[in-house]
Amino acid sequence: MSSKYSYVDWGTLHSLVAKLALAVNRNYIPQVIVGALRGGYVVARLLSDFLDIEELAVIGVRFYKGVGEEVRSP
Repeated sequence: MSSKYSYVDWGTLHSLVAKLALAVNRNYIPQVIVGALRGGYVVARLLSDFLDIEELAVIGVRFYKGVGEEVRSP
């Protein structure tokens, strides 16, 4: 059975976020980093460290089929 998720080790994640920080920093200096929960917080935290941005916020994400009908995972 194939998994829909890929494993990324810490070194790879660190390297990818460092490259992202360089790309962002070329043309833009953000005032705040916003990470989505359920996977985005670690990336947002690393990015805020690389860019020396103190303001870090997180948001939660939920999916709905209809009024009051929440989907557990998309």
